[in-house]
Amino acid sequence: MGYDVRNGNSMITIDCSRVSALLAALDYSGDDDLEPANNLIECMLLNDWVCVEQSAEFLVFTHDPEEPVNWDSFVQLVPFVQEGSYFEQRPGDYVQDLQGNSRPGVMRASVEGGVLHCRLYALVKGADGFGIRQLIEEIDPQLI
Repeated sequence: MGYDVRNGNSMITIDCSRVSALLAALDYSGDDDLEPANNLIECMLLNDWVCVEQSAEFLVFTHDPEEPVNWDSFVQLVPFVQEGSYFEQRPGDYVQDLQGNSRPGVMRASVEGGVLHCRLYALVKGADGFGIRQLIEEIDPQLI
């Protein structure tokens, strides 16, 4: 990425049936004495992804909010994560809302229909006074 950001929320889920394929795609050989799931947990830690839930069916990871994301490695995960997995980050600068006002923003990358979608939102107050996200633009993931 061209700028350092503080991350927002993230939650990616990986089916245990995909772990070996993901390790191969990441070219991570790991420790032969560990189960593939534990090797994946170790591999993901190298990119600041922390396992927050583990079962026989899936692994759930969240990104360390204090560390910038390695975008290329995140994109590499996309074919292996479950529908609805996402990552959010705050841009380094304010964004303009649809009325032209400078606002804090958030970029959300989510897997929908097996495809990565990136959207930039301005954080604005809704009619009820509560904060809402106003869609500013769709961003081509290859341009990030």
